[in-house]
Amino acid sequence: MSFAGRIDYRGAAEGVAYVYKRGCGFATYRVSGGYDASVPGYVLVGAAPIREKGGCRVVGYTMKSANARLVYKDIEDQAAYFGDI
Repeated sequence: MSFAGRIDYRGAAEGVAYVYKRGCGFATYRVSGGYDASVPGYVLVGAAPIREKGGCRVVGYTMKSANARLVYKDIEDQAAYFGDI
């Protein structure tokens, strides 16, 4: 799983996420969200691709996928909150 886009320091984030499947190319989808101090880090959400059964073609999108919610922990904020890690 990868992400490319814009992240404002402790603010909004938006861009494109990339999900991979063995033997297939990556599939992209839009994600957006922002900083969540309880993480601490960034939480992005977006409908993730559904691949055809036994194949690579994207046949739809869903919010029910584990890939629909991405959490990127801010290591700098974690160290300040939890101590050195």
